Amino acid sequence: MKESWTLSRLVVCSLFTAFAVTHTASSPASGQDAFRFRDVLAEQGIDPVVNAAGFRTHAVAWGDVDGDGWIDLYVGTMGGDKPAAFFWNDRGQFKLMKKHAAAVLARAGGSVLVDLDNDGLLELYISNHGGKRDDSVHGVPNLLLRALPDRKVERVTDSGATPHVIGRGVGVMDYDGDGLLDLFVTTRPNQGQRSWLFRNVGNMKFEETSEAVGLPANIHGLGVAVADLTGNGWPDFIVGGSNRVFLNRGNGTYREATELQSLLDWNYTSESDTDSCGVCFGDVNRDGKPDLAIGFHSKWPWSKDPRPVRLFLNRGCTVGKVSFVEVTREAGLEKIWMKAPHVELRDFDNDGWPDLLTSVMVHSADGRHHPLIYHNQGTTVGGVPKFRQTALTHQPDFPRQQDRSMAKRDFYDKVSRDLRVFYFPLAPSGDFDNDGRLDLFLSRGNPKTPSLLLRNETPSGHWLDVTVRGTGKLNRQGAGTVVRAYQVGRLGEPAALLASEEIAVGYGHSSGQPAVAHLGLGTVSECDLEIVFPHGRDSTTRSSVKADSRLVID
Repeated sequence: MKESWTLSRLVVCSLFTAFAVTHTASSPASGQDAFRFRDVLAEQGIDPVVNAAGFRTHAVAWGDVDGDGWIDLYVGTMGGDKPAAFFWNDRGQFKLMKKHAAAVLARAGGSVLVDLDNDGLLELYISNHGGKRDDSVHGVPNLLLRALPDRKVERVTDSGATPHVIGRGVGVMDYDGDGLLDLFVTTRPNQGQRSWLFRNVGNMKFEETSEAVGLPANIHGLGVAVADLTGNGWPDFIVGGSNRVFLNRGNGTYREATELQSLLDWNYTSESDTDSCGVCFGDVNRDGKPDLAIGFHSKWPWSKDPRPVRLFLNRGCTVGKVSFVEVTREAGLEKIWMKAPHVELRDFDNDGWPDLLTSVMVHSADGRHHPLIYHNQGTTVGGVPKFRQTALTHQPDFPRQQDRSMAKRDFYDKVSRDLRVFYFPLAPSGDFDNDGRLDLFLSRGNPKTPSLLLRNETPSGHWLDVTVRGTGKLNRQGAGTVVRAYQVGRLGEPAALLASEEIAVGYGHSSGQPAVAHLGLGTVSECDLEIVFPHGRDSTTRSSVKADSRLVID
């Protein structure tokens, strides 16, 4: 294997504050914010576009489309009278691409930036929430835009992967191990439609293979997340909304993990319109296994019956039996009044412990924005992580007693007007300024609330970003590759594991993330790496890798 290195700007490293990397992570003092973010949408010059009247965003995707080392941004629209927008990232400054092929007027339900032909340039796939109604917005099918050299894009109309469906989340995986990334598109249970698995057969052609690989016809949901749950190297996935898990047998066929149905059941009888939504995987207790978080959706943003984001620990899975245990209450995930459709498990302060992001925002009196992120403070007995959030301390009286008696629609208007605590449909993470800290784009689901581009300015620990350029039977983006960091000289020792993350594109709710394994290292300035490629084909190691850098594995 060959490798290339790019060191981040050293000035950023001088800002980092050390965090302990043992069984506990350092935590802020009582009342002190765990995270610091600043809205830079106006500084970037894209505020007049994405917050214009009639621009109602939904699908959002990050990805380095042209391979220049800086992630670009697609912002889709669902409704309204403004088309979607695409922004090139020129060394941390976004520029709107006018007359871009992605600038269509549609109802984008979800999106991903993904290399479907292994040429190093990323295609844009958009699931459209319009269905089959015959008008200029609702009649738009799913869209596939092929990337060409020199930042040119063309629409592919005969791929076989762009039906007229009520599409939402898009999962990315090489389910059959042929080196080409396939697409799983979820749909809501409307008009008898079902979710779709599109097998990539090459040359930008796809065939629908759900039935052929053993997937049932009645899969519906809002979100999708992919990870190797069993350790056999093959991609498994969960569909959020129905919370159904499907396991790859190791040959490109699937069985449903029906043994999880009772555990993952989402039974809130007080509000029939409340459901689970976004889903994600992440190793929250540093045992090397992907754990699961599930967000929730409802018709209205506020509920008389608050509920938590739910967390499940992976206790060891095989193709024959999956074992998860719910630790929501033990982990300190309190019930919240605002719905939280989008979730991610990622390390936002680089202390080595993945935090739990929700798409809820708290606005403080001094004008600052505080995303509701549960700070991972390390594990307790039994490997259960402990989480703590500080965002709601800025609005401790929300919702007030008089608010709780209001009609739902009135309360919705009040939330949008006050902007004290409000929700976003999605909030995908990505390091757009290459400073080693994960930033956020929060899309406005309601025209009364603004979209936000939050730059992460949290005092942070050391970090390492790993990307993979696959060849042959390994997809170019390295999706499905698991990267684990260990203390130097202790490679493979469970007690020496510092961080682990699987390269994934498309999780949470209707979002696309960059194909980068982002590892927080805390106070550790160098580490040993284990890189395990999908489908059990190969693995490699690296010794004494310097922190605060970006490693590319060819």
